[in-house]
Amino acid sequence: MTAILEPPTVTTGSPAPVGRPQAVRPAPETAAAAPPPVPPTAPPPAPPAAAEPRQKRVLTATGVRVLGAVLVTLFTVEQLLYPSVAGDPPPLTAGQAFVVTVMTLLMLGALAGFVAGRRWALPTALAFSVAEAVNVVLCPATGHHVIGWWWYAQAAVTGVMIALSGLALARTRAG
Repeated sequence: MTAILEPPTVTTGSPAPVGRPQAVRPAPETAAAAPPPVPPTAPPPAPPAAAEPRQKRVLTATGVRVLGAVLVTLFTVEQLLYPSVAGDPPPLTAGQAFVVTVMTLLMLGALAGFVAGRRWALPTALAFSVAEAVNVVLCPATGHHVIGWWWYAQAAVTGVMIALSGLALARTRAG
């Protein structure tokens, strides 16, 4: 048991022969045996700047107002594309009336944010644009109007409204 606790130079059992300790001589040095000095290595190159995450830009109050003006212009163009009908306009279904009500509330909220120059107008404008897209899809689906060239133009303008407000929201941050 004690052998485990003792260092490996100590042996148990018979004593080691007593003798004169031998002196250790250093090995003769030769010029060929020494390795040449290694030059220090350069640090690895830095990763390209594109690998770093991009900082989102701050959207100023003026930028919010300009985006609001563009979206209001697009909505106006989209509304002007509706065909005119002789007589009374076709009645809205309950689903269309609900969508139009929600869309109107979102439009008023987005307009208030755009006039104030606040970034919170962007998610409201995105929700309004999506509600308008639903309204554009419901129009021929419920028989309110018949699909024509104007419907495709409306769908394209609504898609641009969604893209603009969504990109502005995704690529900017609050100031």
